[in-house]
Amino acid sequence: MKWINSILFSFSLLFSFFFLKNHSNNSIFHGDALGYYIYLPATFIYHNATNLDSSATDNPTPEIMKGYIERGSYDNPKTPLGKSIIQYTIGTAILESPAFFAAQLYCITTHTKDDGFGKPFENAVRILNWIYTILGLVLTYFSLIEFYSKQLSWLVCNIIFIGTNLFYFTVYQNGMSHVPMFFCYALLINLSINLVQKNNVLHYSIVGVLLGLMFITRPTDVVALFIPLFILTNSMKEFATRLKLNFTKWLLSIAFFMLPVIPQMLYWKAISGSYIYYSYGNQGFNFLKPHIINGLLFPSNGWLQYTPVMILAIIGFFFFKKNKALGFANPIIFLLYSYLIYSWFCYQYINGLGSRPMIHLYPLFAFSIAAFLSFLNEKKMLWRILSSIIIAFFIYVNLVFSVQQVNGKLWSEFSSFLFNAKSLYKFDLTYNSLVELDVEENQPELNQIKLVSVLEQNNFNDSIVNTNIIKLDSVNYCYQINKGNIFSPIYIVKNFNPKDFENVDYIKLSADCMSPNALPTIYWASNLVFQIERDNKQIYYKACKIENKLGVQERLNHNEKINLFTFTTNYWDNVSFYIPYPLYIDLKPNDKLRVFITTQPSTELQIDNIKLELFELKK
Repeated sequence: MKWINSILFSFSLLFSFFFLKNHSNNSIFHGDALGYYIYLPATFIYHNATNLDSSATDNPTPEIMKGYIERGSYDNPKTPLGKSIIQYTIGTAILESPAFFAAQLYCITTHTKDDGFGKPFENAVRILNWIYTILGLVLTYFSLIEFYSKQLSWLVCNIIFIGTNLFYFTVYQNGMSHVPMFFCYALLINLSINLVQKNNVLHYSIVGVLLGLMFITRPTDVVALFIPLFILTNSMKEFATRLKLNFTKWLLSIAFFMLPVIPQMLYWKAISGSYIYYSYGNQGFNFLKPHIINGLLFPSNGWLQYTPVMILAIIGFFFFKKNKALGFANPIIFLLYSYLIYSWFCYQYINGLGSRPMIHLYPLFAFSIAAFLSFLNEKKMLWRILSSIIIAFFIYVNLVFSVQQVNGKLWSEFSSFLFNAKSLYKFDLTYNSLVELDVEENQPELNQIKLVSVLEQNNFNDSIVNTNIIKLDSVNYCYQINKGNIFSPIYIVKNFNPKDFENVDYIKLSADCMSPNALPTIYWASNLVFQIERDNKQIYYKACKIENKLGVQERLNHNEKINLFTFTTNYWDNVSFYIPYPLYIDLKPNDKLRVFITTQPSTELQIDNIKLELFELKK
């Protein structure tokens, strides 16, 4: 086991160095990370945390803060007092405050510009992120060695770092709440073990403060309360007895729990007029329809899809025979937490690799992984070799997806089984790769198919009376989609006729497209859509993004690398995709085959030569 630890530790150092060398200049302060952090400069530099819309003449609010305020007012209504609000709770800002104050001290001593968002502040957050990971792993190790060998405990910590999305959020996507929460859970578990063993007032007080901090960092992590309550407990009866014997100490813990919560309540009071205020607008939970299976397994940031090594943790729930008191809390917290986080409206938790809230529980899952590995360690050599190979493969999956995500060759929040399977063994994208991500269908090679017929086409040359038709040259016209539109007209409508589809293996949609303006984000991309309607109800839908396909083949012809997020402007190119036929639904005569474009209100696009074609495989 010692040599395995050495290999994993070496791999951890190697891949960490690779990421730091090649990807350490990425911006931190955007999206959620900006929302978490913005409390600090707003409070200590610009003094407008409770009135974000104000800006002092001698200390004006920087553009990055103005952008957040504008976005915030778009995502969330103003408070009853008419003020813009920081959507996120203050816990992450508190946990990042050592980095903020260290950067401020650096700026003062080096006479560097102190705006709260420059490189000194980004680098300080990066360093603190690493410190939280290392401390979390160290605390997890010291908790594990209370019950397992040092070698096994070290192995588990190595696996958790290099084999999970903790690695990605440590070395690349800094500024999020998840690494600090990983540390908080590791500290909580360590304190909770000591709380049970020593049962003194000091531990109850510290646990109370820590739970309060965790609650105002991620309110869904209220389930952490069950760790000190259930840890080292064999049954509900033992839990009830412990709670009764220490009831007064738990009341003290609740009082200390409120210490970190009070600043949050004061902020809400100042910004909204109420001590308790829901700052997430229309975003919320649907506890009647949780997406647990999708959140755990599916390619749209599914937990086990991108961190398969945690399968060991779930299996380990059933292997606590030697330490039953350790196993009581794990499955209870896992089930409650899964239900809670996957009831959130955005259960795939965009902006990251894999199911990022699950990172918080890794110190807890370390015990179930250790239980399972301890069981395997007692088996014959063959079992140990097979399990090592499987674990190595799981680690490989995590590292490959991490590299692909960083290089823009994976978009885990909207990926597919097909795309992920191919990404594991292919590091360069092709045009077909981009299409397969969108339509989730294998695309044929051109030398494998031949044209059967052009079912319908529209080149707009007979539609010049339409005000959206513009002239390309003396003969040709195209359709222009202007800003403010979301759906284009239906360019093609064709009734399904079974005779047209005899000997057909693929349906092809294509259109010549040109985007005059660069997109700020792929979320704003337009889509070429194939839809089938029956009795005015949609029964089939496929959509392929347009802007990130333009110019792809030209770049590939010049041996340039491509990714999912490159957009070429003012360049006409053909966008196409194939759908295998027959479809997974049975079509009926007169079902309507429809082709159109969807866009975003701020997007412009020019379209020409839309075709619906039928192909068969070459014999």
